[in-house]
Amino acid sequence: MKVICLDDEKIILQGMIINCKKVEAITEVIGFNTFKQLTDYLKDNTADVIFSDINMPDVNGIDVAKYLRENHPEINVVFTTGYTEYTNQAIRASAKGYLLKPISKEMIEEQINYFLEDNEITKRVVVQTFGNFDIKVDGKPLALSSKAKEVLAYLVDRNGSAVNRKELAAVVYEDDGYSRTIQSYITKNFAELKKVLEEHNIGDLLLSDANTYAINTKLITCDSYEYLKGNKKYKNSYHGEYMIQYPWGDTELYRFE
Repeated sequence: MKVICLDDEKIILQGMIINCKKVEAITEVIGFNTFKQLTDYLKDNTADVIFSDINMPDVNGIDVAKYLRENHPEINVVFTTGYTEYTNQAIRASAKGYLLKPISKEMIEEQINYFLEDNEITKRVVVQTFGNFDIKVDGKPLALSSKAKEVLAYLVDRNGSAVNRKELAAVVYEDDGYSRTIQSYITKNFAELKKVLEEHNIGDLLLSDANTYAINTKLITCDSYEYLKGNKKYKNSYHGEYMIQYPWGDTELYRFE
């Protein structure tokens, strides 16, 4: 599990990092002193949990929680503070936890165990469909050619339903005739997908038989899936845009209205 600690007081931050490293379930911990450092890091990375001071010079807890809800709903935020009067602010910000300083290893461990028991921890593969389509593995974007990425996007859109090669040809290549040239392109797309997914040890994400393909939805955290399930963490993630780089994305907007 990956954890980020955010606190403007360097001594407290170092103490948090040391205690996090003592928790067996935490495999990686990173610390930041400012909100800007955090947002810069999260442009190309993610985490499972953020322990954030609720009152810092450059930001307050509500702003941190709002940013995470809109940009990284997969991350659980836990507020830390030395003052009990901030409890109501934590509740308003929909934080997943609230720890009163000084924070011990046992307090961190209890909070982490809560997330594990309630299945609040995000899977290795995080998919963004609102706005532009993107897919990250362990916080890093998956490098794919544009067409292989679009094929994957369409499979995600189908939410686990099987798709045959002719349908993919019509949607991704806009070729209703299913020409041999397009068939060869699709074969290359899936060869690339298989290779890249296996390189990241997630080859079982792609399900296939002789002529159909699907996504193993159990292996991903996807914003639109969670939104449609009514997950409160994702209620503010939709702003009227869905896979906007693909012309077929607009035809699916009705599902989110």
